[in-house]
Amino acid sequence: KDPLTGVAFPNNEIPASRISSINSTLLQKFVPLPDNGTGTLNWYSNYPSILAGLYSNWRIDHRISNKDSIFGHYLFNDTSYNWSKTFPTDGTTDDTRGQNVLGDWTHIFGPRALNDFHIGYSRFFENEYEIREGKEDVVKELGITGLCEMPSCWGIPQENVTGYQFFGEHGGVQPRSGPRGWSNQFYQIQDSFSRQAGSHSTSFGIALNQNFDNFVQVITPRGNFSYEIGRASCRERV
Repeated sequence: KDPLTGVAFPNNEIPASRISSINSTLLQKFVPLPDNGTGTLNWYSNYPSILAGLYSNWRIDHRISNKDSIFGHYLFNDTSYNWSKTFPTDGTTDDTRGQNVLGDWTHIFGPRALNDFHIGYSRFFENEYEIREGKEDVVKELGITGLCEMPSCWGIPQENVTGYQFFGEHGGVQPRSGPRGWSNQFYQIQDSFSRQAGSHSTSFGIALNQNFDNFVQVITPRGNFSYEIGRASCRERV
């Protein structure tokens, strides 16, 4: 029925003029036809998550003399995670990289005293990418204005219909997630001195640490639109 008049539409079909061009474009371009005709679920997705990684650990030890020795290591962790997809047009990738380098020098002053000095640096980066990021500005094509226009925000708006599966570019099944990146860097310098005299032992030292942490994220950059079956209006959250 026509929600404005209460009278049934001719042939029980909603006239094309009464259908939003935005929603019809989204459905035709990004939502596939049902692939299951039995039961209550009319779409089955068979897109697995894919995890790929490269991990390495390098270390060197060197004894310079009877009193001096050094060692160092380098750790590398590179991971790419492709989220499973609801529809064939979906696609979210999460890339991370972690690195750590450490150098240590130990000096023996005598049979009862030694000094240990080390310096280290660690960093971690994580970035999430959507399949249409920087490639297809769907929001602009649909004529929706007032939202994020950066290429990193490009993609399908979040669509929610009561009783049905939501869809849209949503960053690893997180509807309010947008383009995001995390970077963390940690610096450390540490020195310690130890001495033993008879039954007494003394240790003292200093540690200097500095940490830089930065997390950037755009919340719902393509808009979040909700619709309720049986009502003429829709709720929009942008």
